[in-house]
Amino acid sequence: MAFGKIDCPSKEITVRVTNDGADSQGYSITRNGSVVLADRLGAAASRSSEIALAEDKNVIVRVTQDGETVKSRTYKLNCVKGGAAPASEKPERLPETGSGTGTLVARLATGAASIITGAIILWWGGLWPRRREGMFGSSDRG
Repeated sequence: MAFGKIDCPSKEITVRVTNDGADSQGYSITRNGSVVLADRLGAAASRSSEIALAEDKNVIVRVTQDGETVKSRTYKLNCVKGGAAPASEKPERLPETGSGTGTLVARLATGAASIITGAIILWWGGLWPRRREGMFGSSDRG
């Protein structure tokens, strides 16, 4: 008897039961105590069965013969978190890093404000120190 690998997309496990004896024998497969399959195998025969598992829960799979456990195994399926994404899904986009468009707008606004401020200072500088009378008197003195 052998337990196979977990098939994540279908959330199933394959259980292969083999009868190496000369007579047919009865067996059963249980999942968490409830019977999934009860059958008889002929001499030197084998059978594979698919057992569905639940996501993120402990599932105990047992193979019994005549009420005695032949083999048992506990599974905790984690296909969503640990499994690979199906090929049909697009991969996630990486987060954007660095300066965005907001930084460019802020720099342009700062530059425009600097130009306007400079123009106001030049205009006011041309008006403010002027006086109506000359500092050294009129130029008509002679």
